[in-house]
Amino acid sequence: MTSPGAPTRAFTSDAVAARASFTTASSRQNYIHDTSALTGGSGFGIEVKKASTVIVRDNVIANVVAGCIQVFGGSVDGGAVSSTIERNACIKALGDNGIDVGSDAIVRNNIVVAPLADGIAALTTDSITPGNLTIQNNTLVVGSARGIDLNSVGGNIAVYDNAIYAQSGDAIRATGSTATVTALGNFGIGTLTGVSSGFTATGNLANDFVGVAYDGSTLNTFPKIGSVLIGAADFTHMATDDYNTSVRGVKYDVGAYLYSASGNPGQTVALGFKTLPSPPELDGGVDGGDGGIVIADGGSNDAGKNDGGSSGSDVSLGGDSGGASTTRDDGGSSNNGAASSDDSGCGCRVGPDSDSNGYAFSLVALGLVGLTGARRSRRRPSRS
Repeated sequence: MTSPGAPTRAFTSDAVAARASFTTASSRQNYIHDTSALTGGSGFGIEVKKASTVIVRDNVIANVVAGCIQVFGGSVDGGAVSSTIERNACIKALGDNGIDVGSDAIVRNNIVVAPLADGIAALTTDSITPGNLTIQNNTLVVGSARGIDLNSVGGNIAVYDNAIYAQSGDAIRATGSTATVTALGNFGIGTLTGVSSGFTATGNLANDFVGVAYDGSTLNTFPKIGSVLIGAADFTHMATDDYNTSVRGVKYDVGAYLYSASGNPGQTVALGFKTLPSPPELDGGVDGGDGGIVIADGGSNDAGKNDGGSSGSDVSLGGDSGGASTTRDDGGSSNNGAASSDDSGCGCRVGPDSDSNGYAFSLVALGLVGLTGARRSRRRPSRS
């Protein structure tokens, strides 16, 4: 485990450097925290460069010097990508946005509390223009910037059923081709710029949540009885499950949680590993075919290698195990490599082993080229 104050590094991938793309790489149920911006690194919790299809799911990312999650999207040589960023907790992104995304992704059921900048930002970065995005059923608690910031929009972006609490900024801002932005069923606190509807500013942080603060000193974003979020969603565009993997069914609640009068059936957001009420189906690893370059189950960075091996550079890798199907957008076959708990040089921890939890937490590395930390290449938009 990383000792307090030690220099740390999380996960960076750069498909462009090798003119390659990843075939459904994933990062699941990791605790990534207290990163430092080392020489050549970015300080992000999880950073995935251009032209990769990735699943970033059920991670807790906290106290990182940049942003929590950055997924560029885009393509190399015309290849299509589609990424999923879901059910993550992003706590105190100390130098950037909670979640950055470029294009070609679904961002749903995430909880972002106390980022320095925006909760979720769609950015023009590495020649990628924001578009083909769905931002759905997230809970965003932002003290000093915007809830959702859509910069230089160039394609369709849907913003559905998000709980957005922007204390002193826009709940939603859009620039560029704003006519391609559709917003429906969003509630909370803040103003609108670049969009004219789809957000109801009747929220109250103290009344709507069990107990969360803009500065991240408290983190309980489960809806309180009487919350404006309960039953208020645009039901035709809801996510089918929630942050806990509970099936929403006909309960039309805004934000990352399905409300229950008996309280949160899952774990309250906290520093540490996320646990789920029941074991979700793990993706079963990463397909090494179709030219994808993969590290899986602790394997070294060989093309298509997913048979278990030594740990990749500066990361700790664990094996996968199957389970009952409660999620979607998954792919790949089962891989059962040996788990490793070492995270030397990494601001992350691999989850508890199957002996204590009934199923193995897994991490399939999000990058094969330049895992020691590719340089961040993104152009931050100017802020008004």
